[in-house]
Amino acid sequence: MPYINVDEAYILDNTGLQVDQVVDIPYTDAALTDGQKEQARKNIGAGGTNPNLLDNPFFSVNQRSAMTITGSSSGVFSVDRWRLFGTTTSLTVTSTGVSVCSKSNGLLQRFDADLGTFLNGKAVTLSVMDDSGNIASGSLVYDNTALKNTGSLTIGSYTVVLYAGVISGYQAFSILTGDDTINLRAVKLELGAFSTLANDAPPDYGTELAKCQRYFVRALGDPFGTGYITTAGNNSRITVPVPMTMRATPTVSFSGTFHLRVQGTTLNVTTMSAVSPKNTAGGITLSCSGFSGATTGFCALHADGLSDYIDFSADL
Repeated sequence: MPYINVDEAYILDNTGLQVDQVVDIPYTDAALTDGQKEQARKNIGAGGTNPNLLDNPFFSVNQRSAMTITGSSSGVFSVDRWRLFGTTTSLTVTSTGVSVCSKSNGLLQRFDADLGTFLNGKAVTLSVMDDSGNIASGSLVYDNTALKNTGSLTIGSYTVVLYAGVISGYQAFSILTGDDTINLRAVKLELGAFSTLANDAPPDYGTELAKCQRYFVRALGDPFGTGYITTAGNNSRITVPVPMTMRATPTVSFSGTFHLRVQGTTLNVTTMSAVSPKNTAGGITLSCSGFSGATTGFCALHADGLSDYIDFSADL
């Protein structure tokens, strides 16, 4: 009966002679451990892939239109779902991903506690790929009460350290590039003791955008939403459509000059905040105020400029 030599990329018969090049590995006929199966996949470059547990792993979603950004001690968002920690950490968006230098802390993604609970006690692999296709990876047993790292890993002519576990009270994955500026194409957190990042195609943009929009939405367009004046002279409720229910009631910030139009009158808006419930008829309900002199009635929220926007953040 043929068996697989997991140290090479061919099949031997029961006398030890090579009988066929590997086309399809007959795992059902071979008494291999999971580790041997994974090694066989790696040897022939045919291997399957595991789901990536990180959002926006190829850094393609960039709702904030970040280009070059520097971090802070409390963390600054760059491309979607990725924070920059450390005042000397910097990121520049490139045509192939991002260029990162993290002399103090690094590039970090927080995720929900239930994922940390699921991973607790399981073997996971952390991987990073540069823009030349070099991959560095390391495995560890995830601990949702502590922080672990892979130690120093070589990627091309540089080194990185990858972290997973509790960072500043959150379940998280982090990359430390040290004094080097490294062009990153992709990262991965997956179950198992082997990296399958080499087999990953760039994910579908729409799928990744939808995942990211649970945490952050930048609303563009005019009018932004409609509603009504609830209190004569000083308050309103406006529903701004968003593509999906967000993770939590978001904080609201806006850039530009906004106003309400009601019964032919234009009212300047200086304050916006989200109102519970977070999702009403497919949108975020806003309390808009700062104006005066209006009677109650239906109204619409407008902006003066085409580049004006409203940010809804439920980011971790």
